Amino acid sequence: MKKLLGLVLLLPLASHAASYIDPAALKDDAARRALIQQGIKNCPRGKFPTVGDREACQRPYQEKAQQQYPRRGTEAYAQKHYSGMSRAQAEQKLIELQKIAQKAGTIMSTKPGEISRKDAEVEGWWIQRNVLKATPTSTSPWFIECKKQAWAATVDQCRLGSGGANE
Repeated sequence: MKKLLGLVLLLPLASHAASYIDPAALKDDAARRALIQQGIKNCPRGKFPTVGDREACQRPYQEKAQQQYPRRGTEAYAQKHYSGMSRAQAEQKLIELQKIAQKAGTIMSTKPGEISRKDAEVEGWWIQRNVLKATPTSTSPWFIECKKQAWAATVDQCRLGSGGANE
């Protein structure tokens, strides 16, 4: 019984130990929250006859917040930060995102500035699809397509950092 109780008490601590907080995402989350709060303040409850009217008043603040400070792990964030990368830059960013995914350990981000494994993977797949023009054939974006393909019908994957050189 004591072991079970100890395990239950340690479980929340273990989930917090494996999180990755990005300082830039922390700042963006605070700025996004401030814009949304400004919309709540400028569109008070008693001022509008319906909830829909109040939400319509707040919507421009929310849209501006999402446009200026998109959340990590979204297509909008990836497009804003990774468009225009060279192939070498994209490979380096994939290596960096893979390290973040390994540190993150969480499937979902819950704290401000926290990046989850899923967030890193979404950004990695965006780079694969839109920068490297890779064929989505794997469950993980942590690869680079090999320059030399053994068979025309297959897509060989090389490890990140190899520049696509077959090993």
